[in-house]
Amino acid sequence: MGVGVLLLLLSHLCATPNPLTKNRKMKKINEDKMSFMQDILGIQTEMGVEMLRAACECVQLFDSKQLDYGSSNIALGGELGVAVRLQDKVSRMRNLLLKELKGDANVNHESLEDSFKDAANYGMIGLLLKRGLWK
Repeated sequence: MGVGVLLLLLSHLCATPNPLTKNRKMKKINEDKMSFMQDILGIQTEMGVEMLRAACECVQLFDSKQLDYGSSNIALGGELGVAVRLQDKVSRMRNLLLKELKGDANVNHESLEDSFKDAANYGMIGLLLKRGLWK
């Protein structure tokens, strides 16, 4: 199954409305659909299921950002541009983790979890670019 097909499947199958989310467009992961995806993808471990759940959250975030930004900003920089953005995310994560170690949990903008999700999405974007599927 290709990455594009998997992303489409994840975006359609893994969510139901969640009125508690900050962004009303984001949805809560539906357990029945998670079980279905676990079965069709052949996921056998508990950590595999948690990875699938995290991937669904990343796909939801990616999809909402696609609506805001479109694809041209990534297309202009290509794989090198994605690598630069990933480095920015790694630097952000490092700074946030160092702040936590010093006991300063005050974050003004993007949380560590947000940074991890963005980094995961940039990795997937890189795969789509490498495979010639980015549009």
